[in-house]
Parts: sequence; C-alpha cells; structure tokens
Amino acid sequence: MRKLSKADEAKFKQLFGDMLSIKSQHDELINSLDKDVQALISKFNLENDKLFSQMKEQYESIADQLKAFSSDKAQEMDAYISDRTDKWHDSDAGFTYRDWQEEWQDMSDEFAEAACVDFDIEINFHRLPEIEEPRFKP
Repeated sequence: MRKLSKADEAKFKQLFGDMLSIKSQHDELINSLDKDVQALISKFNLENDKLFSQMKEQYESIADQLKAFSSDKAQEMDAYISDRTDKWHDSDAGFTYRDWQEEWQDMSDEFAEAACVDFDIEINFHRLPEIEEPRFKP
C-alpha cells in the first residue's frame, strides 16, 4: 500500500477526533475534581498544621531512636558473628544468624528513611495519555 485512501483517512480522522473529544471531556472533569480536592487538602492542612508538626516531630524522634537501637543490635550481632569459628559460619546456625543480623541492619536503614518521611498529603489523578495522530503519507 503506497498510502491510505481518502476514505480511510477520513474514517481515521473522525474516530481520532471522537477519541480526542472524550479525552478533553475527561481531562476537564479530572481537572475540576483535582482543583476541588486540592482546595480541600489545603483547608485540611491549615486546620491540622500544628498537629501534623507535632506528629512529624515525634515520628522522626522515634524513628531515630529505633534506627540507633536496631543499628546497635546489628553491630552487636556482627561482633558475635566475628567471634565464631569457621565451622559455625558454614553451618545452618551461622547462615540463620547472619540472615537475622541482616534483617536488623535492614531495619536500621528503613528507620533512617522513616525519619525523613514527608507528612504532607498529596493526591494525584490519572489522566488519559496524549496520543499523536500519525502521518497519512510516507
């Protein structure tokens, strides 16, 4: 096929136009909802700003304490592992203990991330993707 027929081009353009019209309506509805929700979130944040600040401060403090605790325990476990024999290291008990120590180290990393968590409320709406019309001639 060298090119699309005029009838095929017209049919495609009609269907594509219909699809773009629906997308436009969808976007308008989502934009309206987004605007309303953002206003509601702003109002909510203003009304609860002091409480959120207190909660965030407490949450970060507890996360820091848990990070330090789990890091200390992981280091103690590491010291215990270092004192074991090669035979113990190669045993099921050694593998199990190292897995346990890694869990505690991972927890320390998770608590470090938790200490930096953002307490802001955010809602994102999915919009239909943009689609470009193709060329009708090579």
